Parts: sequence; structure tokens; C-alpha cells
Amino acid sequence: DRRWRELLGDHFRLARRDLARHRGQEVKTTGDGLLATFDGPARAIRCACSVRERVHALGLQVRTGLHTGECELVGAGVVGIAVHIGARVAALAGPDEVLVSSTVRDLVAGSGLEFVDRGSDALKGVPGDWRLFVVPCRGRVSRAISTPPSPLGRGGQGRGPRGRRPRPASRCSRGRRRCRRGVPGPGRRRS
Repeated sequence: DRRWRELLGDHFRLARRDLARHRGQEVKTTGDGLLATFDGPARAIRCACSVRERVHALGLQVRTGLHTGECELVGAGVVGIAVHIGARVAALAGPDEVLVSSTVRDLVAGSGLEFVDRGSDALKGVPGDWRLFVVPCRGRVSRAISTPPSPLGRGGQGRGPRGRRPRPASRCSRGRRRCRRGVPGPGRRRS
């Protein structure tokens, strides 16, 4: 317990430094994660990439999901469909991934940021399919994008990892995208 608390504290210290540097505002912690808002999606993406790189020194990987939209301030928190979508995008991110909605990608056109198309996914509780993109921070794209999921997935039900329909390899290896909802907590490092 003590070692986990120390590691989590180190993770939050690194994330908060990057939040301050990129003009992000911490809204709340969510167990081992962090919800933050930004005054622009490009800053959110750059912050996510920076946190992703910094936590490697701690032996951690993070999953980050970004979306942008209208939010309602309620007390010290934020609520609304945009927050819900951001949480769903984060839930689909793989280890070491910065995953963004097409809304974010579209808003940062001309910024020089690059995106890899992850295809469309259904977001729980949100109507329709949403186009998602991975941000290759410093030219690195996680293995989760370059290797398509098994067509048999879990229990041979025709679903890939996390119960999603498999994507063709061509969809997994092209495209680009970015956006930001918050800095996720540390994930377990796989060897």
C-alpha cells in the first residue's frame, strides 16, 4: 500500500507539473486518474504527450482520452455530454495511448500535430459511432494500433480486445487524430 501511494503521488506530481506548463486546470482525481480542462485542444494534446513520456521514468504507462465540447460548471466540477464522451474515449485508449475524438482532431488542423486513424467505435451511452484517432507522441505509436485485434476475440464471439469488433489492418495503420479530456492514471506495465 505504501509503495503504491508513493508511486501514485509521483505520478500526480508529474502530471500536475505538465498541467501547469500547458495551462490545464485539474478538476478532480479519479482513483489513479485525473480529470482536467484546457483552454485549447492543442495544449491538451501536448500535455498528454508530455505526461506519457514523463511517467516512463516511473515505470508506468498511461491511457489518455481527449474530447472537446461544451461543459457545465457545477461547483468545482464539470459535467455534460462532452465530459461523458471524453471518459468513453479514455476507456478505449490502450496502454501508452493518447486517443482523441475527431472533434479534437478537426479543431487542431494546421497545428502540426499528427494523428493515426483508429476507425469508428460505439461509445457507451452516446448515440452513433465516433471516429477516434491516436496521437503518435514523438513519432511513437503504440503496438495496439499497428497490430489488428484477433478476429475471434474473446470466446470466439467475433469481437476483439475489450469486446470491440475487429478492424481491418488497413484501418489500424493509417490516419491521424488528437484531443484531450484528462490525464489518466498509471496503468500496469506489460513485459
